[in-house]
Amino acid sequence: MLKKHFSFCGITAAVIVITSMNLSAQEEQVEEVPIAFSRIELQEGSPIAPPSVGGPARPVRVQEDGKKKDAKKKQDDKKAKSDEPLKKKQDRKPVNPKQVVFHLWDGNVITGDLTTDGVTVITEFGDLKVPVEKLYGFRPGLNSFPELQEKIKNLVAKLGDKDFNERERSHKAIVNMGPQFLMEIYQYEDGGNAERKRHLKEIRDELENMAEDMENDDSEEGGAVAMIRGDSVQTKDFTIVGKIKEATFIVKSKYGPLNINLADIKYMDRPLTGGGEVRKTVKIPGNTMLGKNMKSTGIRVQKGDVITIRASGQITMTPWGSNRTSGPEGSSRYSNYQKFNGGTLVMQIGDGKAVGVGAKKTIKANKNGLLKLGIAIPTSYMNYSYPGEYKVVLKVESK
Repeated sequence: MLKKHFSFCGITAAVIVITSMNLSAQEEQVEEVPIAFSRIELQEGSPIAPPSVGGPARPVRVQEDGKKKDAKKKQDDKKAKSDEPLKKKQDRKPVNPKQVVFHLWDGNVITGDLTTDGVTVITEFGDLKVPVEKLYGFRPGLNSFPELQEKIKNLVAKLGDKDFNERERSHKAIVNMGPQFLMEIYQYEDGGNAERKRHLKEIRDELENMAEDMENDDSEEGGAVAMIRGDSVQTKDFTIVGKIKEATFIVKSKYGPLNINLADIKYMDRPLTGGGEVRKTVKIPGNTMLGKNMKSTGIRVQKGDVITIRASGQITMTPWGSNRTSGPEGSSRYSNYQKFNGGTLVMQIGDGKAVGVGAKKTIKANKNGLLKLGIAIPTSYMNYSYPGEYKVVLKVESK
């Protein structure tokens, strides 16, 4: 249904009484009526009647609870803004126009200057060449690894084998390949085999859980993305999917020139910095504890970045009773851990020193690393359950 929205800034508005449609009629005085409201929605079938010939239109009727609606709207708008997913108001820029970082399947990471002037992608619309300085990264797809496709195909077939041990070995082998192959597993059907059907379902569930757990994992950053068939090349404005033409890349590193085969590359990205802002909302469950299982925010900060944190919510401090709660500020009544009061929200960059956050904090990063959050809980009470969570709104500004 078509809707039109009208926003009014003040608390006083005029209800305009429209005079008759007679062109010769004189303009009548409009009476101003104080009305408390913030928004009126007009839609097809609106209660506002059109002007009738020979008489004025009926004025808008505003509900007596206008102030309550106004307050609720502000609350809803604030909540909607805080719930916005990760977004970049301004893209970060490459530190060095030629510098790239290759993450290899064997776990090695190679950083250096790419000697070629770009990466060529073969698509159904022709070849597209992306200049190195415009390249934000690329990820080879399964079509670049035919041996992996064949391996997965054979393992899936063995999920329906008559031998129990063979089924179990195949199941384990697929899961160990990692969640980046989840999209490929989705393409397989059970083939009418009950065992294969059961294993495929369990494997998908396991890989989905792994992908969720690894989403914010420092060691797997960028590596847990599900692989698609084609190679994907990312630029600032769009992503190209096709076939990367270059089979080998030469990188000038501090160890000299290195040849890197496309088949050895898990993914490539660029070190980015400057002129960016990242916003994200994360939830920190009560059992996310400093010194035990801090939660990654998925945001990698660099030294000098300005971090702004706003937190709300509460957790139940079970050891002190089911009716005792704490907010992000914590309280000395709940003892302390590493000088922080029990229940206090804290942050950590990489493996650096923990910093108390509380309900709000603005701090400049003193090192590079992944931003983590957790709650200070005394050591002797870490095995208790702490129902509830803190909702944290993050903003990281890169200068």
